[in-house]
Amino acid sequence: MLRRFAFLLLLVPLFAGCSADSPSHPNDFIPVIGLSLSSADNEIAIQTSTRLTAIGELENGQSREVTEDVVWTSSDTNIAFFDTAEGAENRLVGVSAGTVSVTATLEDLTAQIDVVVGDLSVVGVTIYPRNPEDTNASAAAYLPVDETQQFSAIAEMSDGSEQDLTDDVTWFVTDSSTEKVIATISNSIGTKGILTAEEVGEAKINAIYQSIAIDPVDIEVVTGELKTIRIVRRDQADTDDVDGSTTTVLSTLYFKTLASFSVDDQDPTDYPITQQTVWTSSNPDIASISTRANDIGLMEVQALKSGKTTLTARAFGLTQNFVLTVEEIEEILPIGLTIEPADISIARFTRGEVRAILEYDNGATRDISIFETGLLSVENLDIATVETDEGVALIRARAAGQTKLFATYEHPVAGTLIAEADLEVTNAALTGMVLGPNSSRVHVGTTIRLTATGFFSDGSQQEITYDVVWDEFEGDGLSANQNFKGWFEGVDDNLEDEETVSTVIASTTDGIYSATLDVTVDKSLLDSLSITPPNPNLPVGSDQQFSAIGRFGSRTQNISLDVDWSLVPGDDVNIDDADIENSGPAKGLAYGVRVGSFLIEANTESNNNLTDLAAFTTLNLE
Repeated sequence: MLRRFAFLLLLVPLFAGCSADSPSHPNDFIPVIGLSLSSADNEIAIQTSTRLTAIGELENGQSREVTEDVVWTSSDTNIAFFDTAEGAENRLVGVSAGTVSVTATLEDLTAQIDVVVGDLSVVGVTIYPRNPEDTNASAAAYLPVDETQQFSAIAEMSDGSEQDLTDDVTWFVTDSSTEKVIATISNSIGTKGILTAEEVGEAKINAIYQSIAIDPVDIEVVTGELKTIRIVRRDQADTDDVDGSTTTVLSTLYFKTLASFSVDDQDPTDYPITQQTVWTSSNPDIASISTRANDIGLMEVQALKSGKTTLTARAFGLTQNFVLTVEEIEEILPIGLTIEPADISIARFTRGEVRAILEYDNGATRDISIFETGLLSVENLDIATVETDEGVALIRARAAGQTKLFATYEHPVAGTLIAEADLEVTNAALTGMVLGPNSSRVHVGTTIRLTATGFFSDGSQQEITYDVVWDEFEGDGLSANQNFKGWFEGVDDNLEDEETVSTVIASTTDGIYSATLDVTVDKSLLDSLSITPPNPNLPVGSDQQFSAIGRFGSRTQNISLDVDWSLVPGDDVNIDDADIENSGPAKGLAYGVRVGSFLIEANTESNNNLTDLAAFTTLNLE
């Protein structure tokens, strides 16, 4: 979701004095010569509010915030007005749809900014810090007694944007204790959402906004004395520490902060406080930091260009630094983009798979369809639209006609690359269907992917795997995957024989057409595991689909969907220089951006139905 900001600068060539020097504003004695205004949200919903900020440009070229020093006015108080409560003079409240011009005045200086009160509705509200999707963190925030934490309520709006509703919700704390108060949270103007830890224990932070259900978040007031905070570099899944303070341009790094508390002489206990940490980069042109932690509670840092920057984490009055070095890579540049297939013809009310292929100046090619959101677009949305299903880019045919499919890729150096393909949606009607592959066999604990092919009235054939309903029709030993269409897992189901035959059926959603396929379920045990292709040599930038081949007695089966894939860099490269997919249809797809060797591993350790085995190969990028 996009967060909308408004920013306007107006310089008035008049000399204006300001208040005397003070401990909180050591540069107050320097005259202000200009004002700039910004709004947390440049469009707000009716009956919600936003905060505005005023920054004064000083005569010596520096700046300081003067929000509390200016006088705020609205051009039409019937549309939006400023709160008159102490500490809330910069809070603009929307009353009715329209646009107001907000003016800030500081002596002889003025600046203006427009704020729209739109006919928007609140779809949902999320409290931040939030409970991360991380088994290592059971709470959104950890605080010692007497410490405070600002909580925010961020709304998802009907147009897909976000709006801060911290001032508009009602906050409260719930806990199971009847004898003590774990924490309190303020509903006073100017301090709304600020929580104070009172006593050791666990509690939930709640917020109410109209009739919208808002999920509470957990907090824990911890015992012990705060000793240190530290920055830890983590892998993308937050399962392992990553060594080193060096990375390469265009890579993404992940960090968390830990606070250590100890009681008496006991060993300190670490608590994840990433979301409670104020993060800054001394040189954001070299590496920028995300505005908030990701779903699993990690801060993301994007390396933009070569150089050094200091990442600083501040929490509970303590500061920790991490010096990051970003190195140039012998960068390959994209020079072309193509859509496959180049000419697309699909029947109305069906979906067809498409791919966008990026070509680099060293001859490497890469399918970027599953990695880039917003890559594909259709010229005439009445004829077809673009969507994704199970990580696959699909064209949904809506009405007969001809149009264009576009792929647009933005690169910071190469610029904008555009590809197009002809797209035809026909009026052909489905006349029959067949399932494949024939003579299908799946071993217990493994997955097979079946396909459905449709026959149409104009004589054409088309894959319709994503358009039919799949189910096991007869027999035991198969279980349909609920997330991926056409995927079936072999299960024991107390099978008496070493192998049995189950029948799969696929039907159109209207039930008019259906087809069946017999699948043999085999109880043979996994004897060995190998990876193909073995030790490939590829130009940097290429992707490589690896397959895990399991041997079950005298038979083999591709079990790429059933193993865990991992990639380990060699001594001459970093963890950020390559990656391998470990979920969805692209499992086993590896990609690298730097010359070097990478160890590829496939293992069955997490699959309880298969023998624990591992296989290895090496990906060499040249």
